[in-house]
Amino acid sequence: YVRNIVIIFITCGLWHGAGYSFLLWGGYHALLVGGYHLVREHWDRMPSTIQWIFNFSLVSFGWILFVYDLDGFTTVLRSVKSAPAGGLLPSLDLVVTVLVAAVVCFSFRAERMADALSSGRFSKMQSVSYGVALSALAFAAILFFNRSETFIYFRF
Repeated sequence: YVRNIVIIFITCGLWHGAGYSFLLWGGYHALLVGGYHLVREHWDRMPSTIQWIFNFSLVSFGWILFVYDLDGFTTVLRSVKSAPAGGLLPSLDLVVTVLVAAVVCFSFRAERMADALSSGRFSKMQSVSYGVALSALAFAAILFFNRSETFIYFRF
């Protein structure tokens, strides 16, 4: 089982790009899956909110390997390690982006909402409120379109 997981995830890394950072990215995810199997009984007893937070944090850390080459990755790690306490204050753009991502990832359950909307379990007011909330999120995302870099697949 472990061998197959490692092969699949490293292959996924190679599929995303031919570089050591992508191999490490795949290997990192293989370690996460393997680590889950080692601590499964303890992990499954944790509250789901704590599981989400840990999972989101671990996967987000892995994106550093995906976005940067090995030199960039080590630079990021060194800058985090050497930052003074309280010295890394996030910008407003970063705070808003993380909040929108957290709301999208953790608050909206699209399948459950779609079932409730189509079955008529929501009142008209709840349906309108849900539409307004999604529209506000879409508007917030559009505000930040011009702040992004080139899509990662177009950098190769």
